[in-house]
Amino acid sequence: SLAYYVADRPALMAAITRLHVLLAGDAATQRRVTSMATVVETLLTAWQQAIDLRAQHRMEMAIEATRTPRVQQMVASIHALVDELDASEARTLVTQLRAANTRATNAQVSLLVATSVDVALLVALVLCVRRTISVHKQFVRAESAARTAAEEAVALRDEFLSLASHELRTPIAV
Repeated sequence: SLAYYVADRPALMAAITRLHVLLAGDAATQRRVTSMATVVETLLTAWQQAIDLRAQHRMEMAIEATRTPRVQQMVASIHALVDELDASEARTLVTQLRAANTRATNAQVSLLVATSVDVALLVALVLCVRRTISVHKQFVRAESAARTAAEEAVALRDEFLSLASHELRTPIAV
């Protein structure tokens, strides 16, 4: 029934107004929506006339009013405008998808570079720690060798003093 569409005229026109607000940045699409709003308003007026004719029990005239070339042309215009809006939206989505893919790729490259730098820093840190451990081991070995040499020197001194003390205490027998 056409009455449903005509009764929802305020809601339909409010939806078109919301569409204008949503498309504030796209002048070409706004022109299409404005054109569609005009055609829809005219079509709803023609349908209201058909409803009025039907209420007056003039069914044949009401049916003719909905099937005139003018009404058919308005319906075709609405379909064409909706198709244009769909195509425009598809192009916009493709553009946004490409931009999002580019941003994602750039983020992945940045992440890869950052990860590579982190790995390089870890390798450098491991090499520094390894070198520090190696130097520490060399120092410990040198310290151990020096301690062993000092202990041997102390033992030799003690042996010498012991012998010298013994010789000094015992007279030389000739």
